[in-house]
Amino acid sequence: MTSGPIVEIVLVYENCVEYTREIIGATEPARAVPGTTRKRFADSLAMHAVHESDSPHNADREKAFMFGVPFV
Repeated sequence: MTSGPIVEIVLVYENCVEYTREIIGATEPARAVPGTTRKRFADSLAMHAVHESDSPHNADREKAFMFGVPFV
């Protein structure tokens, strides 16, 4: 999130974390399934092209950080 421009979005739907983690792929690009975002665009574990919260709790913390809203 510090190496260049970013796009911040918040997705809200049932089972959002689990579903988006499937689309994005494993954190380690070499282990990501073909067709996932990280398999297609990540260079390494440190430069993995996309960030996604690993739980609803962390999503709330990260929204507060990225959007400057209070963490509830």
